[in-house]
Amino acid sequence: MQSSGIIVIKRSGRREKFDLNKIKSAIKRTGESIGVKFTESDWKELKPRIDSRLKHILTKEEVFVTEIDDVVADALLRSRFKDIATEYIATRSRKRIDRINDLGLSDLAVDLIKERYLLKDENGRPIETISEMLTRVGKAIALAEPTKELRNKYGELFANMLTSLRFLPNSPCLASAGTKRRGTYVACFAYDIEDSLDSIFSTLKKTALTFQLGGGVGISVSNLRERGCPIETTNGHSSGPISFMHLFDTMVESVKSGGFRRGALMVLMDYTHPDIEQFISCKREPNVLTNMNISVKVDEKFINAVKENKNIKLRSPRTGRITKTLPANQILEMIAMNMWETGEPGVLFEDNMNKDNPTPHLGLLKLVNPCSESVLYSNEVCALGSINLVRHMINGSLDWDMLAETTRLAVRFLDDMIEVSHYPDKDVVKAVKRTRKIGLGVMGFADMLILMGIKYSSKKAIAMADRVMSFINDIAIQESIELGKEKGLYEGWKDGSPKRRNAIVTTQAPTGSLSLICGVSSGIEPNFARQYSRLIGDRLVTVKHPLADRREFETTYDIPPEHHLEILAAFQRHIENSVSKTINVPEHITVDEIKELIIKAHELRCKGITIFRQNCKRDPLIRCEECKI
Repeated sequence: MQSSGIIVIKRSGRREKFDLNKIKSAIKRTGESIGVKFTESDWKELKPRIDSRLKHILTKEEVFVTEIDDVVADALLRSRFKDIATEYIATRSRKRIDRINDLGLSDLAVDLIKERYLLKDENGRPIETISEMLTRVGKAIALAEPTKELRNKYGELFANMLTSLRFLPNSPCLASAGTKRRGTYVACFAYDIEDSLDSIFSTLKKTALTFQLGGGVGISVSNLRERGCPIETTNGHSSGPISFMHLFDTMVESVKSGGFRRGALMVLMDYTHPDIEQFISCKREPNVLTNMNISVKVDEKFINAVKENKNIKLRSPRTGRITKTLPANQILEMIAMNMWETGEPGVLFEDNMNKDNPTPHLGLLKLVNPCSESVLYSNEVCALGSINLVRHMINGSLDWDMLAETTRLAVRFLDDMIEVSHYPDKDVVKAVKRTRKIGLGVMGFADMLILMGIKYSSKKAIAMADRVMSFINDIAIQESIELGKEKGLYEGWKDGSPKRRNAIVTTQAPTGSLSLICGVSSGIEPNFARQYSRLIGDRLVTVKHPLADRREFETTYDIPPEHHLEILAAFQRHIENSVSKTINVPEHITVDEIKELIIKAHELRCKGITIFRQNCKRDPLIRCEECKI
């Protein structure tokens, strides 16, 4: 039986070459566990039975370990080794939660998938397995292809990529693609608000509709007149942007995103807005504006003013008049103090956001999505997806050829996803077609390092971040160029710009749910803890990391803040859009040290920074039992 080139995908997601001797060892261990000796002579008798069954499944380049388990169990059952067969099946069954879990995923992953993604009957019972769900998604996205032949071809290729967990698209795609639900397949939207009641409530409605479709939204309140500014039509005075933020907060609480999760909202304000002090501190009190993240948008002028101890002029967005002058250091001090206490606001660097803008002729980029990894124009979206780095490893090394193959296929998948997705209105459709932004990133980076024998806190980790993301970005760009030749360029392309299908191809998202499904570390973050609890719906689930006993295993707070920032900067160097990564800092960090991290992030050309201090007032999504968070 020729099987030397076959790769086996383990339940943990690790990939290794097929080895028949491992089957023999597993049977022997099973026999020993029930006091039955399984000899070399017994193996010679059983082996031909297994061989005859294996030849039917070892025709593919990759097989799941669960497929091999089924073959071994069947061979044992039909032989004289029925006692071993019974125990073998019982042992393997304990690792398969139920029939639905045909990919051998973790209990936590199955709970999440059942809750959010599987199709259900009228009684709420799942009517598809996990691999069927992923196949359904792959074939639905391939409907964007122009011919039946291509739809069939890429339907199979997409399905294989998803069921092997080499790549997964953002959550809304998994929940809606191929279903009767009229949901969006993309996760990121951004809307600007003009200074009028009509614009405020139109955007409120549009944001609610976007949540209903399953997307998340970033908005800016920088154009809204300041509190106390006269309103000519009523002879009254404006209540200011913060008051309208409460309207959005209430809406988010009321509208569940796509029927499977609560909506995600980001609110931005420019540092020159007259209400910037109130904005920075608006979430300082507990249980206030809890349904949104907030970020302050600064630029090089602000950073230079901080370094030179200069003042900032706050200007009314309505009249353009200077309303107040504040020391730049005072504004930065307020930002850092609130970060220290609550983990918010985040900081965005508008000049860095626009230095890599491939479409400056379309205007300045001023908006981001809820996790700040997508820098967008108003009404734009970004179709996100993540490559599982762990699934591209064999015996402790990256398979670069496979990584390139997945990258190329993922770019086509995300471009097709744009085409077949649903959107809130025609303005969004127009903006989508204008730039066709896709966001390919990674997950499992920390676990990949562990499997390579590299510590996250080392210089080797920074070098590997550079290598991996540079490779993916380059391959993704080349694929977008080829797609441009095949399918046409994005509509906003201008002569002199690179001829591509997509204005942007890479983005680093946080990959929370996707990482849970794949059983790998989230995005480019280190592992949070060796053992932790995570909220899934209303249930607290405890997880122990399978690599926790490895010497290279490090947790979030083992990593110096400066190294977190260096990892962020390394990925940002090779990502066309932005990067979602938290700079986790210890409880004893000072406000001045946080200010230094913000300035350093700008100098490293990061497009934004999020800092979370251990044991600050805001509750994290993940609770570490070891750290008592």
